Amino acid sequence: MGGKEIIVGVVEGDLKLEDGAIVKAREDKIVVKGRVLCRGDIIFTNALEADSLRGEGGDIEVEGDLVVRRNIRIRDGSLYASGRVEAKDIDVGGRLVAKGYVKAEDISVGGTVEAEKLETINVSVGGVLRVLGELKADNISVGGSVRGGNIVAKRISVGGTLDAQNISVENSLSVGGSFKARGNVKIGFLDVGGAVHIGGGEIRGIDIGGTLTVDGDLRVGEIDIGGVLRSRGNLEAEEIDVGGMVEVDKKLKVYNRVDVGGTIKVGDIFEASIVSVGGGIDARKVKAKKIEANYIAAEEGIWADSIDIGDRGRVKGKVVAGIVYLGDRVVAEDIYAKDLETGDRCRLGNIYAYRVRLGDKCIVSGEIKYVEELELGENIRISKEPEKVSEINFPEYN
Repeated sequence: MGGKEIIVGVVEGDLKLEDGAIVKAREDKIVVKGRVLCRGDIIFTNALEADSLRGEGGDIEVEGDLVVRRNIRIRDGSLYASGRVEAKDIDVGGRLVAKGYVKAEDISVGGTVEAEKLETINVSVGGVLRVLGELKADNISVGGSVRGGNIVAKRISVGGTLDAQNISVENSLSVGGSFKARGNVKIGFLDVGGAVHIGGGEIRGIDIGGTLTVDGDLRVGEIDIGGVLRSRGNLEAEEIDVGGMVEVDKKLKVYNRVDVGGTIKVGDIFEASIVSVGGGIDARKVKAKKIEANYIAAEEGIWADSIDIGDRGRVKGKVVAGIVYLGDRVVAEDIYAKDLETGDRCRLGNIYAYRVRLGDKCIVSGEIKYVEELELGENIRISKEPEKVSEINFPEYN
């Protein structure tokens, strides 16, 4: 069937259309009990219902809803609908654009997808996927970028960038470029090559090549970041490995290891198990089992089982620990310890320890009280004579 303008009511069999056809409904919609077979550019001026829709070598435009019982297949062309699009499967070589929602079990589009809402099991898009409202799918695979409102999925793989309002991914979310979610997220494992900016939420595991910025509170399992971690809220994690710097405006709590190449800056309390920092730590209060750093500043104090400060390091705030080792030329304030050992030329405030060993040319501006042993290097300068006592009262962490 060909021609420019065709008026159709109900077609019991197939409807074949050639390039340039404009199909109008005799009443309110076009109904085809069989297949709609299109060659070239075709326009339907009303809603269309069919058993299946085939297109080749052109674009198909539907001014209204498109409801297909079985499959939509368009080769070398695009599909446009001013209403909703429903089918069992959708396969479009070019673009799929719907002003309403799109619903199908499987969707495969070579170019761009634009829709008000989208619901499917599997969606694969070669270019851009843009959904204004809710995007719901088990598996989402996009070669280019994704922009959505609320996204709910089991797995997402995006070659370019991902921008959403809220997102929930049960298993894995992989993004080659950058990822942004203005609201809260709930993600199994997050793998991003570039920068990540989220509102907050829960993530089981994070691997980011660039930076992570969090506007609110975040709970996470393991964090591995090549660049910088910034959080404006509270951050709770199982383990943190960051190549650059960590900044947390509120509390930072890490249940296992923290390994940071640069510095850690926490606005409130920093608690962890094992802490290894290439630079320093700045927090209101610090508590850990083991700390290795070059600089620590904590106005309310540092509590640890063991603390190791590198050469020329600085410690601001009292130290309460089992074992304290200070390298050469370290400057520290008051120290409470079971065992204290320093390198040469250190400057210290008060010392309260069971066993004390000071290197050569150290300066102690306060008092030294010890319980069991005191070993002093050469040319030590002490403001008061050391005093041996029966016990040391350690400040409690609270």
